[in-house]
Amino acid sequence: MQIFISSTYSDLIEERKAAHETIRKMGYEPIWMEDFAANSKHPREVCLEKVRECDSVLLLLGSSYGSSRDERTGLSYTHLEYHAARETQIPVLAFIKKPEQGRWESAETDKEARRHHIDFKDDVEQHVLRKSFSSLRELENVIQEAIHNHAREHGWIGTPRSAFQTVEQFYQPFLNPDSLFHHTLPLTGRERYLQALIDFSNSEKQVALLPGPYGIGKSRLLLEVLRKVDTAQQDLNVFVMS
Repeated sequence: MQIFISSTYSDLIEERKAAHETIRKMGYEPIWMEDFAANSKHPREVCLEKVRECDSVLLLLGSSYGSSRDERTGLSYTHLEYHAARETQIPVLAFIKKPEQGRWESAETDKEARRHHIDFKDDVEQHVLRKSFSSLRELENVIQEAIHNHAREHGWIGTPRSAFQTVEQFYQPFLNPDSLFHHTLPLTGRERYLQALIDFSNSEKQVALLPGPYGIGKSRLLLEVLRKVDTAQQDLNVFVMS
């Protein structure tokens, strides 16, 4: 599955590298202009073709609108990539860089570029999933969170998702030990919660809640429970509603 990294370049070099590495560690293939070979086509067309070939677009939006502009519309290439993704219904995960103190502002001094830049940011905030960040570490964290949130709500990027899946089908993206976030290590220190959920599965109760902050291990605990229930009750088919 391929994720296209869309942003201006000179002002977001380190952020692009951080996004590229995070995507790679999560098991996806990052696509960015740094890898584009020499081509007889116009750079704008090459970028837009790559966007349409990908499964998702990761948009980094900073204080610069971009120096490369479309001759006809005046829109930046990043802005055009965003439009191409939206027009072809490719998921866009947007990340807006803000100063640690204060609000996002366009650094553009050209009147038309500034207007396009602000319109771009407003459109992103109204229509796509977006997060803000102020540091590289924060960017890495919000990218991971956004991709996992997208998976919970819409399925893993680039993967068609049926309403009901087996335990192994549902958790397949978590079972790659080379990914940054995976469930292949032994579960320890959760015996009390594990037994409580197994007891629940044998009771007359119908709903169990697993509250807790992001990253605490809820999905890993549930995987262990479902595996044990699946093994212990051979006549029971366990499915996960996605």
